[in-house]
Amino acid sequence: LTPQGHVLAWGCNDNDKCGLGMSLFASVSVPTEIESLSHKNIVSLCCGDRFGLAFDCHGRVFVIGEDILPSIPLT
Repeated sequence: LTPQGHVLAWGCNDNDKCGLGMSLFASVSVPTEIESLSHKNIVSLCCGDRFGLAFDCHGRVFVIGEDILPSIPLT
């Protein structure tokens, strides 16, 4: 999470673990912005090895990551 509120991801991207919307079975070698969160005003993150949770300034929670999990906002 950058000071400007951009969420970046990199590393193993099997089954879209990075949440970039690409199901590549390859690594993402450079920090890449998660576009689906670019206008959500994210203020904090909690990340695991298969998915992550992004929290916005309104208290909403967004699930990102591995394709077996739905990428839906939780309210």
